[in-house]
Amino acid sequence: MHAKDTRPTLTDRHQRHERHYELWRWGGRLPSDRLRRARGSNVLGLLEFDTELVHALGPLAPEVQRAVALVAARRACEVSGLADMGWITPALSALEAGRPLPSPFDDWDLMFQTLRANPPKEGPLVLGAIPPERPPFVPPATDGAEVVTFPSVPRVPEPINQPFFALPAVVAAAGADPLIAALDAVWHAIHTYGEHYPRLLEEIRSVYAEPAGEPDDAEAPSAGAE
Repeated sequence: MHAKDTRPTLTDRHQRHERHYELWRWGGRLPSDRLRRARGSNVLGLLEFDTELVHALGPLAPEVQRAVALVAARRACEVSGLADMGWITPALSALEAGRPLPSPFDDWDLMFQTLRANPPKEGPLVLGAIPPERPPFVPPATDGAEVVTFPSVPRVPEPINQPFFALPAVVAAAGADPLIAALDAVWHAIHTYGEHYPRLLEEIRSVYAEPAGEPDDAEAPSAGAE
């Protein structure tokens, strides 16, 4: 009788690799079901800037997520010089009141045409937002094979046109799903702030309080879990 082969199958190795990669991408803990359902948003891009912020936003009450989205949109407009413009103010007021966005924010093309026709006064040069460096993903070793990692390529920031990043933050903040609205508005606001984005994230954290106890449906194994 032959001994049973206990070596991991290709499927086992693939699943193990996927689990390690997901833990790495989400900062050492698996996302809650609510965050998993937000995968159609810019959540993965936001993870590059602040994984803890993403995990904190997931279990918040909808009204707090809305507050985060509103602050992100408003600060994006302020820092880009748009906040006091006559065609922007009604949109911010609508966000605060929970009303649908007025024209031209109900038409993506018209919104940017309006911006081109009514640009704010040009401000100082701002470079794009570059997320902080993080350790590269190290796949799990299998069958004694050597693990090979590759260094990341440094990103070079370039000057940005802040108003063009701010407008999508306003549209995102009005989204139907409060969590996605918060995630997307913050992501667009980060890119509006560009190199100065840590100032924004500091204020965003002040908007919410950490919920007591365990997150609603999060799984939180350590990064070394298999």
